[in-house]
Amino acid sequence: MPTSIAGQHDHGKVSGGNKRDDTGAQTLSIVRSALLSIVASFVVVLVAALVVIPRVTGSESYTILTSSMEPGFPPGTVIVTQPRPVANIVVGDVITYQLASGKPEVVTHRVVGIRSDTQGDIAFTTRGDNNSINDPHPVIERQVKGVLIYSVPFVGMVLNQVSGNVGLWAPVAGGILLLVVGGSYVISHFSRTGASQKSSRSRRVSGEPHA
Repeated sequence: MPTSIAGQHDHGKVSGGNKRDDTGAQTLSIVRSALLSIVASFVVVLVAALVVIPRVTGSESYTILTSSMEPGFPPGTVIVTQPRPVANIVVGDVITYQLASGKPEVVTHRVVGIRSDTQGDIAFTTRGDNNSINDPHPVIERQVKGVLIYSVPFVGMVLNQVSGNVGLWAPVAGGILLLVVGGSYVISHFSRTGASQKSSRSRRVSGEPHA
């Protein structure tokens, strides 16, 4: 009898330990899955905002490099601009325009004034949100590249370091997404395998005859 009682007591300890191990493994698996889901969702949204939407809508992406549009658009902000007829641009719109017509250098500032000449040509007065004076030269129609439709803060500097151009970041973003999805699958697979092995060991221990 004493041997039988001791055997029952030991069996209870093993069974309880396995239950605790299984609970810990399940909790860890849930946490990992949640974190991977958050990362995957973030990457998907980022790819859509920086690559997919601009291509579908015919927009262009630029990175803010200076503090002239702070605090709303600090350096490193990626802005997405869409072409719009100049007649539909109003005071308060943020536009990206060429410093000189036909030249690659561009500036993104806010429209603070609009005027037209006797021939109906429109010119915009612009100013950075963080600047105290207007830009020195009016912006004419052929300089305007587009009007801001949305922005993504802080990621521009990283993307420029990775590719030198936001528009070339699609392969990098796609690779990150594949890594996240693949890593999620691998971790999920090994978590299920580990839980299955622990469950199998628990069944074998509970099936052993008592002394």
